[in-house]
Amino acid sequence: MAEIETDILVAGGGIAGLTVAARLAAEGFRVVAVDPRPTGQMPEDEGADRRTTAFLMPAVETFRRAGAWPRLVAEATALNGMRIVSAAGGTGLGPRGTSRAQGPKPRAEALFDAGELGDAPFGYNVVNTAARTALAAALAERAHARAIEGRRVMAARRRLSGAMAELDDGTWIAARLIVAADGRDS
Repeated sequence: MAEIETDILVAGGGIAGLTVAARLAAEGFRVVAVDPRPTGQMPEDEGADRRTTAFLMPAVETFRRAGAWPRLVAEATALNGMRIVSAAGGTGLGPRGTSRAQGPKPRAEALFDAGELGDAPFGYNVVNTAARTALAAALAERAHARAIEGRRVMAARRRLSGAMAELDDGTWIAARLIVAADGRDS
């Protein structure tokens, strides 16, 4: 019944899904990652996603072990300091996310310098599309891993020895483990 057999099926090709897929593939597991979007770099146009994520050192180590960090290090910005602020209620946002001139006042603030702990930064800030592209490339380097783009996992059924998942094109995938990483409604 299964058209594809694998150890691990990852539903979702965002940063979380590709991180787990690339990391497990680096450990030798057969991995299939399924996502409705293309895994490559998004175009740098007016509508491009320019958000970034701060990855602390344990996440950076995960990227290293997955084989993605060499592609990211040149674009990553070291986090040598952190400022933690506790605000006194409210979000400080006006209608539709606009800033209010009189937002909440900080109750407490703490500044941390990574240099106080050694030579390493706390972590790195990385553009999300760069992280996704590097993770997809690391996954593509593994002979026992693959990404299926333009498809969505529609249903999953548990079996005694794993699970079966059906994609939106009718393809069935048998896996020992399914990782749901396709958004908040996963």
